[in-house]
Amino acid sequence: MELNHSPDTSRYARLLAWAVRVGLVLLALAFLADIAGFGRDIALERMPDIWRAPAAAHGRGASRVMLVAIGWLATCSVACLVPLLPILRRRGETALAAICLLHVVVLSVAVWAGLH
Repeated sequence: MELNHSPDTSRYARLLAWAVRVGLVLLALAFLADIAGFGRDIALERMPDIWRAPAAAHGRGASRVMLVAIGWLATCSVACLVPLLPILRRRGETALAAICLLHVVVLSVAVWAGLH
């Protein structure tokens, strides 16, 4: 069965594919940096104890590089939706543009709240 996709769907999928690839590379680099001891706030020997503890007990000890990689992956959809907003508005798809904008706003507020 062959599916026909609109150009904006294909554009979103292409952007998302590249954003996820970049995120996976960031995660791999963060993992290698963490294993090598760069940017780690927690000693490797303490990791098993920390993994068993609740997150609130050690939440600020995560590797900054790993948090950046996870943050990147969490916001990939926003970065891919923003370029589509003007296209949707020009085509008169106001409801879809509003849903996409709402998605961007909700995730942006969540990220902002997480930083404070």
